[in-house]
Amino acid sequence: MKKRVLSLAGLTVALAGIVVAPSMAQDRIYRCGNQYVNDVSEADADAKKCKLISGGNVTVTKTHKAPVPAVPTQGSKQYAKSEDSKTEGLSCYDIGYRFGHTATTSFQGKNVSPAWDFAVPDRCKNDSKAEQGIHAGTRAAQ
Repeated sequence: MKKRVLSLAGLTVALAGIVVAPSMAQDRIYRCGNQYVNDVSEADADAKKCKLISGGNVTVTKTHKAPVPAVPTQGSKQYAKSEDSKTEGLSCYDIGYRFGHTATTSFQGKNVSPAWDFAVPDRCKNDSKAEQGIHAGTRAAQ
């Protein structure tokens, strides 16, 4: 008789585990770009083209993003300090010309002037005059 009670108790524990297990199941976890989230609906995940993560144990912890520093404006001192000394005082057209000429010369396997080897500063990115200078510098180097 004791054996039946123990097996019945064991069966009860096993059934309780089966009933409790789904409530303890892990939420669906999605990878949305470089973020892993478990608080997005299936519809939102599809709209954002998130991928469902499966086949392994994944834990998602919430973190707080560090504040992003303000982007310096053209008139700020911080902006001027971040620019390469090779481009200070040059117009965006001249910077574009030197950049286009240097890139084309380099692609041709020729040596380039170190004074003209620089990154285009932020103030000239997406600038129409810089674009004109790049085209002119490229043509001149060909």
